[in-house]
Amino acid sequence: AFIEAGKRCLSVTAWTDAIRFFEAALQCGAEPNDPTADYEVELLAGHAHYFNHDEPSARAHFEVAVRAARSAGDEGSWASGAIGLARLTNIMHARSYQEPSDTDAVVELAHQAQSPRWRALALQIIAESRIGAGDAVGGLELAHKALALLGEDADPRDLAPCQFAVSYGELTCLRLRAATISGLRALDCAVRGADLYFEL
Repeated sequence: AFIEAGKRCLSVTAWTDAIRFFEAALQCGAEPNDPTADYEVELLAGHAHYFNHDEPSARAHFEVAVRAARSAGDEGSWASGAIGLARLTNIMHARSYQEPSDTDAVVELAHQAQSPRWRALALQIIAESRIGAGDAVGGLELAHKALALLGEDADPRDLAPCQFAVSYGELTCLRLRAATISGLRALDCAVRGADLYFEL
């Protein structure tokens, strides 16, 4: 009941209420010393803290979720947690321009995931990190590799961030026409995938 209530709060952007419900669910969850216990709830709590701009709490939950999801062989949850960890310093805070993003977990995902989808999305966030750190050319190369891994018929919700990474790289290289074209493609993918957050 706590988990379902938390998910409903997430869907209406009530981050603080979502956090309360997910934390309550974790309190009455599985054995505390079980390394694979409740990792899906840890992941949900991490996202709620992320959207609430509480980096330390988000990081703690994502780290638990990544370790447990890897142990359980759940690549989807592993990817979600690893990408969340990278985004904490890649996008959320101005300090991403002052120190490298935390990409260890997502680099491991890019090398070890079996699914081309998860490898592509890992490459996409690494591309953003490189572009943000000043390596626009290297980041663009990774963003194009991510698009190639996905293919043109992939889920538009996956294509949108990859097209955005291409646009970000082109913009950083001051190729404004190319950046605009890729940005419009990213927006089109977000609209087709009904991804309101990415569209915004």
